Amino acid sequence: MIGLGWRDRNFGPSLIVSPDEKVVVIPKGQGRNPGHGPEHDFQVTVLNTDHPITKGLQKRWMHPTNN
Repeated sequence: MIGLGWRDRNFGPSLIVSPDEKVVVIPKGQGRNPGHGPEHDFQVTVLNTDHPITKGLQKRWMHPTNN
């Protein structure tokens, strides 16, 4: 799950997760344009394994494409 992802980058700040799993605020007008790129396999990383929604999930897993 992400927040602040699918809107124009000039709307306001956006959030990304850095390789060291820190949430980074990208200022309004900077960063990539939002939206979907080509479909691909990707790794999901749970940042808070103690949250009631994510409790019991693996820290990392691969999400495959639906080809």
